[in-house]
Amino acid sequence: MEDKFRKLQKEMQSDPAMAPATSGARTPAPAEGVSVGGLALQILFGLAFVLLLAVVSIRVLKRLQGRMLARPGPSGDLLEVLETCHLGPQQKVVAIRMHDEIGVVGVTKEGISLLTVLKQPAEEIRLSRQGGNPAAFSDNLNKLLDRFKKPKKVSDLLDEAQA
Repeated sequence: MEDKFRKLQKEMQSDPAMAPATSGARTPAPAEGVSVGGLALQILFGLAFVLLLAVVSIRVLKRLQGRMLARPGPSGDLLEVLETCHLGPQQKVVAIRMHDEIGVVGVTKEGISLLTVLKQPAEEIRLSRQGGNPAAFSDNLNKLLDRFKKPKKVSDLLDEAQA
């Protein structure tokens, strides 16, 4: 074992590259042809390239996302909110298209309940809505809600029964 150690010491003394660095030794200078300014310039261009690549990919992804959301697929959207009518704080009535039917839904903070399903096909309502008055939904909704209002007095019940 001692022989191997002595051989290793002799080899280290003969080859200065293998000798351990002493505490007072200077760090070796960079190799010729590599400058600090050139290295900094390479790092700067690499960083600029990565930032440019990130900006371009973000813009492309935003554009693709916009196209995917704007175009209904072959299955179409399952639900489409046609109109919303706010009745009070945390209370509203919403008209929702489900395939070829329109449902009127009541939404409160306690839950959601189906009020009625309109018998008129969704396409007819959509066509009449395009050329009609935007306040027509509110008028139709108020008429629909009048049917479900409870009379406040017994005399009102008697008046409706006589009429």
